[in-house]
Amino acid sequence: MNRTVISSQESKLIPLQVVFICILFLSSIFFPFVLVYPLQEWIMSNDTYWFFQPRMYSSIVFIGSICALCVIWGGLLIYVTKVTHRSRLIMGSGIISCFLALLIAISACFYYEHMSNEGICINPLTSFDERCYLWDEVTDAKSILNPSDQETKEIALVFSFKDGTEWEFPLNHELMGSKSRITTMLKEQNIEVKRVK
Repeated sequence: MNRTVISSQESKLIPLQVVFICILFLSSIFFPFVLVYPLQEWIMSNDTYWFFQPRMYSSIVFIGSICALCVIWGGLLIYVTKVTHRSRLIMGSGIISCFLALLIAISACFYYEHMSNEGICINPLTSFDERCYLWDEVTDAKSILNPSDQETKEIALVFSFKDGTEWEFPLNHELMGSKSRITTMLKEQNIEVKRVK
C-alpha cells in the first residue's frame, strides 16, 4: 500500500477523531458525577457498608487526566496532519502518554473508602487494592476543628492505625450521617474522639 492511500485513509479519520476529542473534553466535567460516582456505588458498594464514599479528589484527577488525554491526542493529530516525515519517538511517546492518562483516569475511579462493623477500608489513588483496618487496629481518632469568628466547626476526622498510617476523612454529609456509628465502634475499643484545633 503506497503512502498516498495511507494518507487519504488517515485524513478521513481525522475529523471523526477531532469530534470525539471535543465531546470527550466537554463531557469530562460531567463524567464523574453522572457516570463514575453512580457506577462506583453500584459496583463497589455493599450491603454491609454503612458508609461508602468516593473521594472528591478522584473526580478532580479523573477530569484532569481525561483533559490531558484530549490535549495529547489533539497534539498528535496536529502533528500527524502537519508533518510528512513523522518521528517514531514523538509518535510513540504521545501514544504512551495517552495510555498513561487513561490509566490514571481508571485508577481515579477506584479511589474510595468505606466503613462497616468490621472496620475501615481505603482504596488509595495509587493502588487498585483496598487497605482494610479492623476497628481494633485504630489507635487514635481526632476531630479536626476549624475555629472561625462565629463558631468552631468540625472539618475532618483523622484515624491513626497500629502500622503508623493516618487517614483523614473530610467531614461531609455522608460522614456526618455515620458519625454516631463511628463513635460507637470506637467506644467499643475504648477510644475517645479527641477534638483538635
